[in-house]
Amino acid sequence: MNEVIRPTIADGPPPTSNEIIDGTTIRVLREDDVDWGIALAKRRYSNQWDFVGAEMWLRNIVLKSPMVFLPVRSDDAFLIAMVSVVPWLPARWESNCVMFCADEGKMWQGLALLRASIAWARQRRCVEWRVSSETDVDLAPLAKRLGAEELSARYRMKLDG
Repeated sequence: MNEVIRPTIADGPPPTSNEIIDGTTIRVLREDDVDWGIALAKRRYSNQWDFVGAEMWLRNIVLKSPMVFLPVRSDDAFLIAMVSVVPWLPARWESNCVMFCADEGKMWQGLALLRASIAWARQRRCVEWRVSSETDVDLAPLAKRLGAEELSARYRMKLDG
C-alpha cells in the first residue's frame, strides 16, 4: 500500500468545451447544468448545506463572473475555482478551488477538473493554487498527485449555531 505518488504538471490552456484531460471529457458548466450540480451536491453533502443559497450563488454570481470564477464539469463531477487577491499584496493573485464535488466512485474524474483549474490559474497569472476540503473527503491523494504541498498549521474554532 506504499504506492509512490508521482506529481503531474498541468500545462496548456484551461478547458473551453468538451476537452479531454486524462481521458475525462470536461467542459465549462452552463446554466442548464445547475440543477444537475445541485442534485449531485444533495447526494454528496450533508443536510446542513444551504442548497438554496448555493444555487443562487452559482446562478447569479459564478456563472455571471467568468473573469473571477471557473466552473467546470465532467459527466459525474464539478469544480468551481476562484481567483482572489488581498489588498496588501496586490500583485499576488491566488486561485482557490472553492467547490469540488464528485459522485460516489467518480473521484478520479476530479483529477481532470483540478488540472483544468491549475491551467486556468496559470493563464490568470496566479502565483498560487489551492484546494481544501471542509468535508470528510480526503483530497490529499489527488493534491499530492498534482504536486501540491500541504500547508502548515490551520486553526479553527467551532462556534455553536
